[in-house]
This record gives sequence, C-alpha cells and structure tokens, in this order.
Amino acid sequence: MTDRDPSRSLKKRPNMAPPRVFLGSMVIAPGAYKGSGGLFSEALQIRLIDALMELVTLPRIEAREGAKPEDLALDITVPHYHTGTLFSRPRVAVTARLYHIDTGQTIFTDEGGEAADRAVFLLRSLLPQYLFKFKPLFSPTEMEALLLQSTTRLLTRVHSQV
Repeated sequence: MTDRDPSRSLKKRPNMAPPRVFLGSMVIAPGAYKGSGGLFSEALQIRLIDALMELVTLPRIEAREGAKPEDLALDITVPHYHTGTLFSRPRVAVTARLYHIDTGQTIFTDEGGEAADRAVFLLRSLLPQYLFKFKPLFSPTEMEALLLQSTTRLLTRVHSQV
C-alpha cells in the first residue's frame, strides 16, 4: 500500500531548502513475531530494534529545536516478522509514514518486506536440525539482514518524496 498524492509532494518547492526530517517513532508492533520461540522471540526482537536504530540515524523529535512549519517526522513500524516454518519462508515486513510534525498531515506512507531466498529455504527445511526444529530456520543475524534490506528499500522510497 502506497499513498502518493502528487499535490502533497515536497519536490515541487523550487529554491527552498529541503525540510528537516526527524524520527518520530520506531517500533516493533506488539505481537509482531509470528511463530513459536519464547525467549528466542524476545532476544530476536531486541536485536531487530537495535539493528533498526543503527540503520536509521535521524535525530529524534524530542531533540527538535527552532521548530519550523516544514519540519517532518518519520515513523517506522515492523508490523510482523517470522523465522519460518516448514511451509513458509522467513519474512520481515516494515511500514513507514512521513508526516508534518505540527499538523500531523501524512505526506507519504509505504510498506515493504523481504522474504528469505527460496532455494536457501528449501535446502534448509530438508536438513534434520531444521526439520525436527532443533534450530530455527534462520538465525537472528539472518533475520537482521532481511530487516535491513527491506528497511533500506523503504527508506529509499521515502527519501524520493522529500
């Protein structure tokens, strides 16, 4: 789902400095982990939010000084992710919302996601340690990589709107 209203585009502002963009919120939605894992899911969630914080280095809204009416904020949410099962590949979904801080008016929303490579998934799902669930199909490091790929693509689309 993408909201691209041409009348809201920020690109058509000749001879003006680009607006300042701040980080509004960055969250992994409650219940975002789709799978079983208990402690694994909690540890994975912490690793994923840490990876996002390293990737997105925008100043926080709370650090905003000298408010300007054209200041923008970006919210990033991970609505769901899972490490895969015998029948579904590991996936990560990410959404972004760019909006005016003062009015709350949305300028751009988009969502994206990344799934594990089919060949890797099929090969792994046939190995005994994964087939009998001795290990999760994808490690936390591999899940971070999926998250960073999908977030980078999403941020590129957001950047094209500023």
